[in-house]
Amino acid sequence: QPVPAAAEDTLAPVTSASLTPQPNGLGWNNDDTLLQLNAVDETGGSGVKEVEYALDGAQVGGATVMGSAAQTTISAEGVTTVSFFANDNAGNSETPQTLEVKIDKTPPQIAALTDVDPNANGWNKTNVLVSFPASDEAGGSGLATSSADVAVSTEGAGQEITGTAEDNAGNQSTAVATLNIDKTSPSITLASRTPAANAAGWNNTDVAFTWDCSDALSGPVAPSVMQAVTGEGAGQSVTDTCEDLADNTASDTQSGINIDKTDPAINITTPAEGAAYLLNAAVNANYACTDSLSGVKSCTGSVANGAAINTSTVGGKQFIVNSSDVAGNGASSQRNYTVRYAFSGFTNPIAPMPADN
Repeated sequence: QPVPAAAEDTLAPVTSASLTPQPNGLGWNNDDTLLQLNAVDETGGSGVKEVEYALDGAQVGGATVMGSAAQTTISAEGVTTVSFFANDNAGNSETPQTLEVKIDKTPPQIAALTDVDPNANGWNKTNVLVSFPASDEAGGSGLATSSADVAVSTEGAGQEITGTAEDNAGNQSTAVATLNIDKTSPSITLASRTPAANAAGWNNTDVAFTWDCSDALSGPVAPSVMQAVTGEGAGQSVTDTCEDLADNTASDTQSGINIDKTDPAINITTPAEGAAYLLNAAVNANYACTDSLSGVKSCTGSVANGAAINTSTVGGKQFIVNSSDVAGNGASSQRNYTVRYAFSGFTNPIAPMPADN
């Protein structure tokens, strides 16, 4: 209302500003913010005519609003400077005031990094240090807090290690590292030895060994492993290894493996091959059996070594020696000889040479 002519209004109105929601203790909002301006004139004054405001910085704009109140929404991220004042009906103008509105709606960036990469199967077999590097975007409110490094030593699958970062506007981000840790070696158990050794502890063929593999956490790479011993020798050993998916290993060694695949050797000196002996001649057998690895178990001829061979009848004869070694290899050797009559010359009436008959 116009003031009476006798009255005079020389005081400018006063404008107050409020923000909804209120900024946090660091002066930041993380959402759109409503700016409200309310002006009042002194008691008995001419009254508020209009409110003017201008936006500069992150968000620009402005308006002149008739009456004593004005409002606008500030949504741009960054710092917006608001300049505002009111005019009364007497033409008094308020000295402009300023207000900063700081908005950051973008959460900070955070990552979960490990100091040791998992293997191709996704497993670690040692302790893992998880770090959470974080940063805020350029022009944002700035990073306030971020999680400290976490050392993980516990074994387990699918362990989730979570880190958090927060900026000065109260925006939060999280990052998760999922860890599979197995530091325990698998189990290895001898399942079979094929074939078994004979009673003397020898084999005369290849020997195959099979081990069972088991692991309670990451699991074995293979359920079993196998090794074969093929070479000849005494006191041999064989080792094989079980591995789990985390690259832990366990080995087992089997020793005392004796393999002899070679037949024993037979040497017959008497009777010689193709020899001829007189009827009822005294000829003693002479032979021997040898084995360089497992040793001779038996060496048996048609007659015992040193005993007389058969010359009791004329004709072709055979002399046989059979041998076996401790590993179960066997050999046989044969000599062929002839028994004939003795010839002492002609008798009467045939005269011996050089006489003519």
